[in-house]
Amino acid sequence: MMSQLAAGGVGLLLALSVLGIVARRALGSRLLYAACFAVCAGLAGVALRTLLAPGGGFEMLAIPLGLPLRSTLLGLDPLSAAFAVIVNLAAAIVSAYAIGYAAHAREPQRVLPFYPAFIAGMNLVLLAQERFPSWSAGSSCRSPPGRWCSVSTAPPRTAAPRWFISSWHQAVP
Repeated sequence: MMSQLAAGGVGLLLALSVLGIVARRALGSRLLYAACFAVCAGLAGVALRTLLAPGGGFEMLAIPLGLPLRSTLLGLDPLSAAFAVIVNLAAAIVSAYAIGYAAHAREPQRVLPFYPAFIAGMNLVLLAQERFPSWSAGSSCRSPPGRWCSVSTAPPRTAAPRWFISSWHQAVP
């Protein structure tokens, strides 16, 4: 139940990001920041309830987005809940300040669409229960156990294609 509420809050923040594109001047930006304040305060409350609930159990929510033939798993475990309280409490405080600050902003469209999306991204990092396959140099570049491949130190113009080809060549057993 708590994971569903948290995922719903992230969805509301993403919807607010879309509304930020069409928000007009001071009144629209003040309403958007007030809505962000309400959603962040609600997310902090959900996370705090998850953190303080005695043996509430851990549930995961599978949404049909992500890699092909795979769903993304979201969940609010106690460690994620502890960080979600911190992140959302800070975002709620910043949003409360931004309500008054929005009246004086000259160009609110520079920040308005991105602000709720940024908060939603921070919350999605906390809710994610599995990571996508790693495409970093450390995991795709390892060939025999215990030995790492060397990355070319050529100029930046040619380093990326060389690294990509050498890492895929060495990653194949």
